[in-house]
Amino acid sequence: MDTLNITDINIFRFAIPLNKPLTVTGERLSFRRGYIVQIIACNGLQGLGEISPLPGLHRETPEECLTEIVNATKAMRQHPVAATEPDQCSTYMDTILPAGPKVPSVRFGLEQALSDLYARTNDILLFAKPGGIVRKFVYVNALITSEPSALLQTVDDRIREGYVSLKIKVGRYPIREESARLNRILAHIDSPITIRLDANKSWTLQEACTFFRNIERISAIEYVEEPLQENTYLADFYQHTRIPYALDESLQDQNRTEDFISPGLKAILIKPSVLGSLKTIRSFIDFAEKNRLETVISDTFSSGIGLYGAACLAASVPEADTAAGLDTYRNLDEDILVQPLVYDRGSFNLDENRKRYGQLNPEKLEKIDV
Repeated sequence: MDTLNITDINIFRFAIPLNKPLTVTGERLSFRRGYIVQIIACNGLQGLGEISPLPGLHRETPEECLTEIVNATKAMRQHPVAATEPDQCSTYMDTILPAGPKVPSVRFGLEQALSDLYARTNDILLFAKPGGIVRKFVYVNALITSEPSALLQTVDDRIREGYVSLKIKVGRYPIREESARLNRILAHIDSPITIRLDANKSWTLQEACTFFRNIERISAIEYVEEPLQENTYLADFYQHTRIPYALDESLQDQNRTEDFISPGLKAILIKPSVLGSLKTIRSFIDFAEKNRLETVISDTFSSGIGLYGAACLAASVPEADTAAGLDTYRNLDEDILVQPLVYDRGSFNLDENRKRYGQLNPEKLEKIDV
């Protein structure tokens, strides 16, 4: 097996402003903060990975991440990396660091950097597998997070931009008020478009059932993400409402994938930096395919480095027409890339954005000396 010696590893800190404050599980954010790891190999090529835990979602702190990054990169400097085996990143990390890194966002960021180095060395798409699926673009699920007064205008804007799938946050306001608002949106839409809801574990079983009893065009809803505070009642939820559901945050707490299979489950949302290793991520993708579930790769308001990685993973899943959760990028007021990533008619073109990915803007980065 051919290998590449790592000649240098750089760690950069970044803080990029959001164009409006973002609230995640009670955490109000005005900036996205994180780290970029740059691996440089003896062939002169680089690999980039992002590590940016999102407060309110990730359980690790930036300080914990930096400690893990420094420890891991010290070990990586001493071990050549495989140049011909794209699926060996997880094995490589397990070999050189049997006890870690334990932090999921660090694990994924480092494996992204290693995979990127492999991809550049072999001139292929990031995370592409030999003989596997390689797509030129992925559909994107538009994220609707506007204030109530601007919802209809935002929906119109996204449809006009070419999006064929909308994701609407629910569970934030009183049941009657929110169901009436969703009914207005559904009545307003006159084009064939997929509607997904995201409740972020906001409701009790009774609240969820009450909400959906009030919805008039129930057939327009593809599924609702994480409808209940307690997953124990998901089967009851489906029995009472017949609304398919998807799991997202719950994947962090399952020891076995079989534990969350129950009637009504339609999709699993995979946030790569929340799950960690590529081996774990691939196991979820394979499990979804085996059980005929949709796999929706979703970003966590990353910079262009992290988002491009999520897009490349989305391009490798079996379902060609499944819209990925990559619309978070519009929440950034600027990026650490010289040229921002671009979207086209509700989709993400991988070839076009590959030209932009990796061109870091040094003015947006602070190098950390270790």
